[in-house]
Amino acid sequence: MLIGKDGEIHHVAEIDYIIKDILKHQNKSFKLKRIREDKKEVIECEEGEVNDTFLAKDFDIGDHSSLIYLNEETVRNQRGVLLYLAKKIGVNLLTGKSIMNVSLPIKIFESRSHLEKLASEFLFLPFYLEKAMSTKDPLERIKAMATWYIISIQLEPQMMKPFNPILGETFQSMIGGYDIACEQISHHPPVSAFQIWNSQDPNSPIVNGKFEFEANTGFSKVTGLKRGEIDI
Repeated sequence: MLIGKDGEIHHVAEIDYIIKDILKHQNKSFKLKRIREDKKEVIECEEGEVNDTFLAKDFDIGDHSSLIYLNEETVRNQRGVLLYLAKKIGVNLLTGKSIMNVSLPIKIFESRSHLEKLASEFLFLPFYLEKAMSTKDPLERIKAMATWYIISIQLEPQMMKPFNPILGETFQSMIGGYDIACEQISHHPPVSAFQIWNSQDPNSPIVNGKFEFEANTGFSKVTGLKRGEIDI
């Protein structure tokens, strides 16, 4: 439920608005472009164009909204990892302690760093920021931002692990008309900070935040946690 500035509680009808908006704007995301030699490139997906960032070909929706992984090549590459982990971190595996500080086999890694993956999770943000800025109604702004956060969840699932950034490592890029800068501000525990702004529009909102990441193992599962805050 959502509570308006007048204290009124908005129930299922408002959630229905969010769902409809998600379905309507599925392709309103931006491609992440690195900044090299002061050259900035901005690309927005056209209506009906598939954004390859989603890697949708790797997943299908199963029962109870679960995700089924379809990429057999990746699955083959990752076979044997559990045995490897059992040998390397047997105690951690049995007690459920963090595995963030354990070296993992290179075959389960993707080519991106963790900071670049973090930046890519904001691909929908410029569209919904502009939508929120187009109204002065606080409730409508909250609804736009809630829609952005919900729709961005689909950018997170993946099977390959990004490389851990070193302390002080940075990543800078552009999403739509917005600059984004990320920095690894802590190694143990791993904490990534970020800032997003539009350098061409001094009246545009500035987004600040940080996330702490944790991974725990069990007998048959790995659980990932992301804690933090986003200030707009």
